[in-house]
Amino acid sequence: MPDSIKEIIDPIRTSLKQLYPNSEITLKTNGQLFSSRTNLTILFQNLIENGIKYNKSGIKRIELDFHEQETQNVITVKDNGIGIPDEYQNQIFKLFSRLHSDGEFEGTGIGLSTCKKIVEEHLNGELTLSSNPNEGTTFRIDIPIERSN
Repeated sequence: MPDSIKEIIDPIRTSLKQLYPNSEITLKTNGQLFSSRTNLTILFQNLIENGIKYNKSGIKRIELDFHEQETQNVITVKDNGIGIPDEYQNQIFKLFSRLHSDGEFEGTGIGLSTCKKIVEEHLNGELTLSSNPNEGTTFRIDIPIERSN
């Protein structure tokens, strides 16, 4: 049974809005995904919360979007945060990898490696990013569409 992205995002949005009242989390286009609800919740929780935590803007904006293409579903999670320099974009997916000190931004270095593992091992997909320092980051999740006959 597929899960609606909106059904997964709404509780995350509610809890994060309480922790981070100056955040705006929007879902532009809803879609359906076949996977463990737990894995999808962990995936989106980590991506959204990173976009809020690693952000110095007055209003922390996170925008999710879903598009079904011919052979895959594409989900983007875009933020207006601090961005990630090119030379560190592969490093951030490694377990316990941190680019900042705890004093600057708190975190454990587990979240994005967990996201990558969920996307690759449980969704049979790919997690990539595009980013520019001080302009934000967009994570892209490509998941093959599995059609049954």
